[in-house]
Amino acid sequence: MTVAEQASSSCAEIAFRDTTKQYETRSQPAVDHLSFEIPPGEICVLIGPSGCGKTTALKLVNRLINLTSGDITIDGRSIQDLELTQLRRGIGYVFQQIGLFPHMTIQDNIGTVPRLLGWSKQEIRTRAGELLELVGLEPGTDLSRYPGEFSGGQQQRIGVARAMAVDPQIMLMDEPFGAIDPITRDRLQDDFLRLHREARKTIIFVTHDIDEAIKMGDRIAIMRDGHLLQWGTADEILAHPVDEFVANFVGADRGLKRLRVRTLRDLHLEPLGPGERAGETSVPITTSLLDVLSLMLSEGRDVLTVYDKDESHPIGTVRLEAITATLSPDATVISA
Repeated sequence: MTVAEQASSSCAEIAFRDTTKQYETRSQPAVDHLSFEIPPGEICVLIGPSGCGKTTALKLVNRLINLTSGDITIDGRSIQDLELTQLRRGIGYVFQQIGLFPHMTIQDNIGTVPRLLGWSKQEIRTRAGELLELVGLEPGTDLSRYPGEFSGGQQQRIGVARAMAVDPQIMLMDEPFGAIDPITRDRLQDDFLRLHREARKTIIFVTHDIDEAIKMGDRIAIMRDGHLLQWGTADEILAHPVDEFVANFVGADRGLKRLRVRTLRDLHLEPLGPGERAGETSVPITTSLLDVLSLMLSEGRDVLTVYDKDESHPIGTVRLEAITATLSPDATVISA
């Protein structure tokens, strides 16, 4: 049995309950009666303008900042009732500056917390190798290298691996990809979503980028001046922003943004007729509706053949009007 298999892999539910943080030097709370629940295994994105309280809310979870009033619970248990070391042992923390120790090898960086917990050198090496492989690096050559030998994107991957070293139930991520160039950031986002599917955690993810929030979040909390303005899925928020501020914040192109969070799985496909052959242009059913629309417009087609996720068998067709119909605010997703 590997070290990873020995560790707990369960996900935790996190609940903010009238959570408030008031600094003595400020007249208004940094976080003001914040209340919402994050289901186990989901990614919750906190987003809003600078100074809205999103990073403060994140740091309250592992008590880097202490509550003024209200509570935060993990699986129904108050974080105030947990001994601080015990609390933080179950929470991985990734932030924009990465914070790798430059004088330590990658193996030693990943093994920082396991070493404090008394893991053997072999256990640490095994776990570090598993995690490097999980984040797309080479255990055979990279464990003995130093952070300065890696690109910024690679260092960010190592930071994620370090945060997962003791298989925490919860991960806190404070703008983890904010300092990375757009192309690398997009790749890291994709890699992290893949990793999350393989090693599911309950994640609170802070960003200032609405496109990143839409891509990464199972649910999104939009904040302003310490208050929660709207909480829901990306599709719910884009379809029905609660007020003018939220509508402006998510952007005038929110109809197109909705196409990004939906895929062909969310549509009723037209079946291929008896003896009908697949068309020249085809897409897998996992394709986003925005990418389908883009392909139709670029190739001048109003119908495409849809294949299964393995792209081995045609399963139907999709028409342009079916895509455009989803731009209505009241159009609903038909599948999970």
